[in-house]
Amino acid sequence: MAAVTFSLGKNAKLYVGAGGAVSPSTEVKRVTNVNLNLTRDEIDISNRESPDVKVFLAGQADWELTFDLLSDEGATGPYKTISDAYHAGSAVNLKALSKASGNGIEGSFIITECSEEQPMDGVIKASVKAKPTIVDDTYLPKKVTAS
Repeated sequence: MAAVTFSLGKNAKLYVGAGGAVSPSTEVKRVTNVNLNLTRDEIDISNRESPDVKVFLAGQADWELTFDLLSDEGATGPYKTISDAYHAGSAVNLKALSKASGNGIEGSFIITECSEEQPMDGVIKASVKAKPTIVDDTYLPKKVTAS
């Protein structure tokens, strides 16, 4: 029987960098609740030949990366990079992996949401939503396979 190895969320990695053709290398350490939502369009190809069940083709993939980022008021760092990208409407490069050399995705992303929560009894954090884009045609969104 083969051994099964599970990955813990606390060992997952998120990296950020400036938009362009370079893989991001700055680890985002003050991040919680990272979600990688991968879906595909469903193309209905049901017809009279279908066996009384709807049949589909897989359409375009839709990637969405969401995460909560603890506020850091420093002059540099991931929080500032992501906040600046949101306000400027510019791209950042992101890489989300299941562990340091694990599976995941990477590419240029636009920040479509950067909502800041300021609770009376907790730390300030931003809820971030990112969607893929193309800044440089030599660095396209891609799946990353464990090395």
